[in-house]
Amino acid sequence: SSGSHLRHDKESKMADIFGGLGGILGGQAPPQSGIGLKLNSKLQVTEVVAGGPSQATGIIEVGDVLITVDGESVIGKKPAEITPLILGPEGSTLDIVIRKGGGSEKVPVKVFRGKQAGAGVGMKLQRNEDGELAVLGLMPGGPAEKGGVQEGDVVEKINGKNVLGCLVRDAVPLVAGGAGTKLKLTVLRGKDRERQEIALTREVPKSSVQDALAGKKAAEEEAERKKAEEDEEERRKAEEAAREAAEERRKNVEEEEEEKHALAVAPAVTSTVTPTAAETRTSSSSGGKKKRKAKKKKKKRKAK
Repeated sequence: SSGSHLRHDKESKMADIFGGLGGILGGQAPPQSGIGLKLNSKLQVTEVVAGGPSQATGIIEVGDVLITVDGESVIGKKPAEITPLILGPEGSTLDIVIRKGGGSEKVPVKVFRGKQAGAGVGMKLQRNEDGELAVLGLMPGGPAEKGGVQEGDVVEKINGKNVLGCLVRDAVPLVAGGAGTKLKLTVLRGKDRERQEIALTREVPKSSVQDALAGKKAAEEEAERKKAEEDEEERRKAEEAAREAAEERRKNVEEEEEEKHALAVAPAVTSTVTPTAAETRTSSSSGGKKKRKAKKKKKKRKAK
């Protein structure tokens, strides 16, 4: 239906606006660019598009909540309502304020609109307790890491401009630039605040979409491998328990057979009765009487 078609177009347009990927709308590229964010109905960041303008700020993260756009409050509004505020010409700037992690801290951020961020050096900045710009994190394999920048370094100058008291939002445009262009950082390192001059070459952030998919696949494969190992260990333990039980039964049967065999070959016990002394005297007396009677009979026969 026409209603579903309109909804589909609207959803596609929103994806293009907040995805910052310059997708297709009705077969044509959108005339304006976004900032590479995906937001839910509560204007909470659900994705910072890899290689997009928002990622290049080094400030905006998943979970942050958008509260103002170019000075206008967007609290309570729907993503569709702030579309005209987000879109703008390629390369133009957008001043937004976010609430970090949905908490109370409000952070202003300057973002360059575009399908892809300008080149950078792969480092995340944050003001320390002294209000200085400090390196909070480094992109693995990025120019800053490869060039020798370390986490905790305090950025004193960017291309000769002192930025010790600058806000992060003001320093980001100084770091960004064209791919292949040079950038010189002056950093203060360690407790002794040793000054280091570091020359870097800006690079366009590599899209991590494929890396993320590869990482997800690797994680799934690792989980499957661990599950297989656990299953194999359980199977081995079960087999071992079964073998031990079978061995115990065999030993019990052998012991029972040995007991039966021992009973079968044991000699029968013969009962012998030893006559008492009285019985012996009685027997002897009886025998004597018989002998005397036999002699008397013999004498009578001779007398005759």
